[in-house]
Amino acid sequence: MHGIDESGGGESVVMGEEDEFYKRCLPSLGHFPRSDASIAVALNELDAMLEAEDGTEEDVSHHSAQHVEKTPSGAQVSTREQVVGSHPVDFALEFPRICIVTTASLPWLTGTAVNPALRGAYLWNQGHHVTLLVPWVKREEQGNLFQKGVEFDSEKDQLEAVRTSLSARVPFDITWGDENDENGSGSPRYHIRFYGGKYAPALGSIIPTQDIQPLVPQDVSCIVLEEPEHLTWYHSGKRWIRAFDSHVPVVGVMHTNYVDYARRMAGDAASVTLKQLNKFLCRQHTHKVIKLSAAVQKLPREEVCFVHGVSEGFLRIGKSVKAGEVVFEKAAYFLGKALWAKGFEELLDKMEAHEYVCAQNGKETIRVDVYGHGKELEEIQNESSTRGLSLNFLGPKDHLSEDMAAYRVFVNPSTSDVVATTSAEALAMGKWLLVPSHPCNAFFADFQNCLVYENDDQFSDMLIHAAHYDPQPLSESEINRLTWECATDRLLLCCSETTTERSKRLGFERVACKTSWLGYNVGYGVYSIVTKAIDSVVGSIQTSQSERVRGRLRPPNKDGLQSHAL
Repeated sequence: MHGIDESGGGESVVMGEEDEFYKRCLPSLGHFPRSDASIAVALNELDAMLEAEDGTEEDVSHHSAQHVEKTPSGAQVSTREQVVGSHPVDFALEFPRICIVTTASLPWLTGTAVNPALRGAYLWNQGHHVTLLVPWVKREEQGNLFQKGVEFDSEKDQLEAVRTSLSARVPFDITWGDENDENGSGSPRYHIRFYGGKYAPALGSIIPTQDIQPLVPQDVSCIVLEEPEHLTWYHSGKRWIRAFDSHVPVVGVMHTNYVDYARRMAGDAASVTLKQLNKFLCRQHTHKVIKLSAAVQKLPREEVCFVHGVSEGFLRIGKSVKAGEVVFEKAAYFLGKALWAKGFEELLDKMEAHEYVCAQNGKETIRVDVYGHGKELEEIQNESSTRGLSLNFLGPKDHLSEDMAAYRVFVNPSTSDVVATTSAEALAMGKWLLVPSHPCNAFFADFQNCLVYENDDQFSDMLIHAAHYDPQPLSESEINRLTWECATDRLLLCCSETTTERSKRLGFERVACKTSWLGYNVGYGVYSIVTKAIDSVVGSIQTSQSERVRGRLRPPNKDGLQSHAL
């Protein structure tokens, strides 16, 4: 991470617990020799270190924020990624069949649709049987999700579209599976199945309308719940960690900072309520929760680890930059969905501060091109115009568009994301990345092209610098950290370290969990019954009123006179 220190210049590098922890645990794993002796030595060192750190799951998870160490040569190395990328365990033997459950499906181009589908593809490519469970919504609701004109009459039609879209995003051919071989023991296949869902406009997302657990393969060896809180908001019945064999880890991956969205959109009371509900549900349904960054709320049995990668197309652009095949001809840009909660509030504030700082110090103001569309775009444009900001709104644009490669710096002041996919993509393309000092940017902080600001003056100075000077080419280790292969290894290591043992003690926590889940189910059942009863009564009243109206307004009889009900 490059930063301006308080003395007025120079570079600063953030040191942290996680890399120091793994450095002390497994100092040789950056280039792990595969001999049994070396593995034994490394594992002994790890055991000793864990014992020194008290050996608990919480202790290991505590050392999971992304940080950096300096090598003697001055190169910045993320020890965590090196450990994971060369881990000696054959995860395909440990987890031969993995089931991923997510809350959205391609061709909806949202993170919870794209990233889990890619995760499944790369897991399959590493030798795992994979089943991806995605929601199916009725045709009349699909217009809220997919691009204009994209609709499907059946699950089969959408399945073909999902396969086509996913195949175009990976550099290998996928062997697809069908229902007949889902529980087979042959060569690995990638299965995609649908569960019933319904689009909830108030939430802007899909809610499951059926019990998903029966769709999970019988011989599953690991379950990944993408957005476990979202999947279980309306779930009743068996807890996920009790619905399958005791040795099967159920690992959640937190994608979205719903608590922050609730605060912005509905106020503090809604935010606090949702925070407690999410914590309760994650405790009930997961053995471990992987947070992509520490920007997400505190959760039971959590671990912070960025388990997403970047599509190959962005990395190809970065390699072209490194080879000198791309010329940076444009300055700065921002790309995102046009919603205040998606970073636009922070963008306008920072650009206003930038213009003020430049005016006070006689410096050049940098104009930022803005790409994106959304329901709040007009409001955002009007506010920008009112403030007189140097923002050019240019409409929606694919981040992989050819002309996007010409920008030097991607400006992303958002603090609402858990981890911004666009930030990872920009780094992969070989650009400067300008972001605030915030937990959501911890994974990027030690990349040599990441500029992290603490205040308005630093933002302005870094933006001016990045707009005029070319970034450094990506190092091989940085490219590797951004790949889906390395991200997949990080996920599998987290799953491998998950404790699934069920406590035999009838302790307070165990009793509290069982009692609270029973109470939740009873409450949910009562709520469902009352809601259905009210709906039934309301429906009967409406039907009765309609019948009375039709009775009073029957069509004229043969004599042309209005007939009336008796």
